[in-house]
Amino acid sequence: MKYQGPEWHEAVKAASLTDKTYKANARGFTARWQNLLLGCPGGVDKLVDWDVRNGEVVSVTLQEKPSPSDFAASPFDKRRYLSRFIAPYSCFVRLHKQELTPMVAIGSGEYEIVGSITEVMKKIEQIDAFVDLTSTVPAEYDETQTTDAA
Repeated sequence: MKYQGPEWHEAVKAASLTDKTYKANARGFTARWQNLLLGCPGGVDKLVDWDVRNGEVVSVTLQEKPSPSDFAASPFDKRRYLSRFIAPYSCFVRLHKQELTPMVAIGSGEYEIVGSITEVMKKIEQIDAFVDLTSTVPAEYDETQTTDAA
C-alpha cells in the first residue's frame, strides 16, 4: 500500500487499536494534529488530519492539492490542533523508515512546527510512540517522483 495513502492511513488506525507496545506507550495520548507533506509523488501536497484519543486513532482524513499548494498558508486553529507539522515528503519517508526521529527532524530545520513547540514537547514521548507505530505499517514509496518543496 502507498505510504500516506488512504489504505495506509486505515492500517495505522487499525494498528493503534491492537499494537500492545504502542498502547502501553500511548496511554492517555489525546491530540489532534496535521501533517503537511510537500512535494509528494504525483505532484501533490498532502494535508493529513490525525485525531487520537487515549492512544487510539479515531479519525484520519486526507486532502490533496497540486504542488505547490496553499495548505501551509491556510489558517491554523491552535484551539483545535496541537500542531501542524510541515516537511517534504522525503522527510516523512525517513521518519517512517526510522532513519531519523521527530526530535532530529525538528532540529534539522527541515521539519517545521506550526503551533506551540512547548505543547509539542510535552507530548514528544507519545508522538515518538505514534511515529514508531506508523513504522510498523508496511508501505510502498515512490521517491523518484518527489520534490523537496519546503
